[in-house]
Amino acid sequence: AEAASFDLSSDQSLDCCALLMAVLYRVGDEWWMYAIGEGAHGTMAKDNVDEFQDFIRQHQLVEQALAKDQRGGPAKKVKLKVPPKRGGGSGPNKIAFKSGNGACLQEVVIPTEVVAGTYIEVPVVEIVSC
Repeated sequence: AEAASFDLSSDQSLDCCALLMAVLYRVGDEWWMYAIGEGAHGTMAKDNVDEFQDFIRQHQLVEQALAKDQRGGPAKKVKLKVPPKRGGGSGPNKIAFKSGNGACLQEVVIPTEVVAGTYIEVPVVEIVSC
């Protein structure tokens, strides 16, 4: 299943040769992923390890994960009506909806077996910034 995607086709402002897309890290027995989307200048993955470590420290990702673990509780979900596929292309059918404080969009790829007009439940991803 797709966990994240980045559309870079319209981002002309990136003046870099590498992109820190996301950091995948472990806290206790759980794995966490945090989307970054920042440019970097290393030509190989090992050249950007310092940038990833700095990002984790600056954004206190481990501390945030531990705090979420202590709060517990079920994930928030939203119910969405599946629209008919538009454009007639062979690409995936997607729905975007506002999440968090309403300033961010969360995009969901609809499984091909889901029929238009039916409802699906989607977990809301906590977005810290967008």
